[in-house]
Amino acid sequence: MAACASLPPAPPAASDDWREVAGPEGALCAFGDPYRWYVREGANADKLMVYFQAGGACWSAETCAQNAPGWSKTISEAELRSYRGMFEFENAENPVTDHTIVFVPYCSGDVHAGATDVEYPSTVGGPMVSIHHRGALNAQAALNWTYANYPAPKEVLVVGSSAGGIGSIYHAANVMQQYPNARVAQFSDGFVGVMPVGWEPLKIWDIYANLPGFIPALANADPSAFTINAIYTATAQHFPQRTFAQFTHAADSFQIGYYALAGGNAADWHKQRDSFLNELAPEPNFRSYVGAGVTHTALAYPEFYTMAVDGVRLRDWFADAISFKPVDNVHCPRGTVTCP
Repeated sequence: MAACASLPPAPPAASDDWREVAGPEGALCAFGDPYRWYVREGANADKLMVYFQAGGACWSAETCAQNAPGWSKTISEAELRSYRGMFEFENAENPVTDHTIVFVPYCSGDVHAGATDVEYPSTVGGPMVSIHHRGALNAQAALNWTYANYPAPKEVLVVGSSAGGIGSIYHAANVMQQYPNARVAQFSDGFVGVMPVGWEPLKIWDIYANLPGFIPALANADPSAFTINAIYTATAQHFPQRTFAQFTHAADSFQIGYYALAGGNAADWHKQRDSFLNELAPEPNFRSYVGAGVTHTALAYPEFYTMAVDGVRLRDWFADAISFKPVDNVHCPRGTVTCP
């Protein structure tokens, strides 16, 4: 695989608008389009947020085909500019409006964690499908640029939605290692981590190649027994002074659908959701918020400001969590279709 070469220069000085940064050689989207990321200079130079974009996943000739639904194949600035929620920077309630934001797009089908190129043989007599699963390499190129251009922030957020939620915890340890003197919080929006144990696509994408080697439990991860929770547990224990958090809708139809597509029983997702969250609950620096609903993710939607459980608004809970204030685990009252 081609290695990522030298980093491009920083974008022009402060602006309220997004600026594009071209990725280095070797940073590619699934079908070979050049990779790039976006930067918004905030009013507070001490506050930095790295946001990993959502966009599904693929792991076969059928799911990875050019016309296959369910995953993002290219980078679109229009998508970024259509986001609402915490991307409404004129909203006085927005807790990240003054942050500098590095937006890490997603176009590789591998939850920001792949490090290989794959040729998928067709099972129906069609052509092979060649995919650049370089999500980890793309993200690392964006992070290396971030480290060079923002060497000493005081507060750092590592945030992502859906597939980007996995990206946020996958890359969190390296960000935390890079900024030892900063307060760092990780937040996943819309992915609890429920997938079959030892799910084969994680091996196909070669995600194990770039797990943080300085954390022994991850350096020696067993692919046959691996879950996303393993990254949370190991990283939270390695960085006990850092914050880790998740949000999910209780009946997230997208997560349930992907679990079924991955070989799980859709009817079991809710039990698995609680099992995964309960497994992480003993970690003193991990918290979760489960809101009623069947939709998918909240940070980039108006619901970010309106979602509430027992009087606790998601916006307020998120703002406290990323400000390193104590928050409780929140769960909508069970017993309804939208909160099973």
